[in-house]
Formats: sequence, structure tokens, C-alpha cells
Amino acid sequence: MRILTKKQAARATGCHISFVTHVTGDEVRQRLTDTAAANGYANRHLFVCAVRSQLLPEGGKLDEVDFTGVVDRLQKAAEFARTCREMKRDQQAQAIWREVYPHSQRRQAGDVRGHDSAA
Repeated sequence: MRILTKKQAARATGCHISFVTHVTGDEVRQRLTDTAAANGYANRHLFVCAVRSQLLPEGGKLDEVDFTGVVDRLQKAAEFARTCREMKRDQQAQAIWREVYPHSQRRQAGDVRGHDSAA
């Protein structure tokens, strides 16, 4: 994070900023503009669709849950992420991706080309 427009630029290094919000799917669809979806704003956020499995008016018993397995998996994933430089699709995944990729592209805000025109 660095602000270059100040005479004395503020700088933060090695930081991670997180925030958690709650919003309905309908509200995301209504408020997330085409521009925000197309210009890279939305891909800076992790959208998670969580659906409750139970109604617990008094809450659950989180202090009684054994998270050992989850913690172990997260630690292994973090170690892999520190050592892995590049991941590639195998041939089967490449074939599937070539088939679905054209369908994943939607017209973006400001795009003057037609839906089916090639770049």
C-alpha cells in the first residue's frame, strides 16, 4: 500500500488487509456494476456463498469443535503455496478449459465489440 500523490508518501509493506461483510446474492447482483465487475475491482475480493445448515437461536458450541483436521490442511496448503511457483493444467483440464472458456466470456462495460466477434 503506497500513496504516491502526497509529498510525504505513506508506505506499508508486508501487510494484508481483510474485511468480512454480509450481503445477499440479490444485493450483490443489484449493486455490483458492470464496470466494477469488469475493471478488476470484484476480483480483488473473495465472494463466498454460505448457507446455514441449521437454525441455532442460541448459537452453536464452537468451543467444543475439534479443528485439528482443518488446521492441518490449512498449514499444508500454506506450505505448498510458499514453495509452488507455477501450476499448470494437465491435458484433460486443458481440453475442458478450451471448450468452456469461450462461454465464460461476457461482454464487459465499455466493450464496443459484439458478443460473438473475435478480438
